[in-house]
Amino acid sequence: MTLTSGQAHDCTQFEAAMAAAGLEGRRGRRKPKRVAGDKGYSAARVRRWLRRRRMLAVIPYRENQAVHEPLPRGGFDRKTYRRRSAIECSIGWLKWARRIGTRFEKFATSFLGMLKLAILKRYLRISFPNRT
Repeated sequence: MTLTSGQAHDCTQFEAAMAAAGLEGRRGRRKPKRVAGDKGYSAARVRRWLRRRRMLAVIPYRENQAVHEPLPRGGFDRKTYRRRSAIECSIGWLKWARRIGTRFEKFATSFLGMLKLAILKRYLRISFPNRT
């Protein structure tokens, strides 16, 4: 998890997120064949990073973005992109926690701590549904 200011663009944290996921700088580790992201990650820098590592970018192009590279064989993979709904639902679950949805915490460390607590609460609720 990386935390930035509200006005920071998504694609500025792409390399940090991939490094946190263990996809940067580790040899011998299995890497994914495809990486999906929303239009916020539709930047030439992100696509180059993925191409250098032989991963297919399942990222739709923005409407105002010119396509300078050939689309992969078969075009944009909508079926794979739809699998992102699990991530989107997870973000929606996090916003059930009022402090997370309204950014109640003033300091980044406090917000990150509350975010981790909300994730832990959700995990425990799913893992142990019969307990109160």
